[in-house]
Amino acid sequence: MDVDGAGFAGLGERDPVVSTLQNRFPGLRPVLFFTPYEAAAWATVGHRIRMTQAAAVKQRLAAELGEHGAFPAPDRLAELDGLQRGLTERKVEQLRVLGAATVDGQLSRDRLRAMTREDALGTFSACLASAPSPPSSSSSAEPAIPMRYRSTSSASPAPPAPPTTSPTTPTSSRLPNVGGPTAPGSRCSSAAGSKRRPARSPAEPNKRRER
Repeated sequence: MDVDGAGFAGLGERDPVVSTLQNRFPGLRPVLFFTPYEAAAWATVGHRIRMTQAAAVKQRLAAELGEHGAFPAPDRLAELDGLQRGLTERKVEQLRVLGAATVDGQLSRDRLRAMTREDALGTFSACLASAPSPPSSSSSAEPAIPMRYRSTSSASPAPPAPPTTSPTTPTSSRLPNVGGPTAPGSRCSSAAGSKRRPARSPAEPNKRRER
């Protein structure tokens, strides 16, 4: 909050994108935090969750641990213990380390401004990485293996099922010749079992037409 914002208006005169935003939202300015500690705490709370969820967690911390609605002081977060609604165990440990580091002066505004940008970001990263990892409740449990890949120790594995084969269908089948060469009432006849009618000569007159 101690950064002079007088140059923000002049930035809109040089940048057309910023000028459009200034005209669309008059009076608004970039978001600033009171201290680097609060900025780091907000980044920790809002990591990998929705902004609406992070805002609700921050508001609850301010109501339960802060004074007059303000974000909790570093010494309050340094004593943070137990599970917190909306926060994982890892985030609780990181907030506790941030509070303790701020009380010790490691995250003071003057100290960070004396560093380069890379060194200041490295200080925050090292501080968050130093947070102890919560004990895992599933360290002694057996690894999560899908049930279809697990084998029982009491029963022997079942033998593989024989490959299923479909019966081969004959390409051609012969039906029995019922009734000898020619079956009674059948339209099909063989050459040996039927008598052919003599072929009509073209010159033979049509008797039906004559009648």
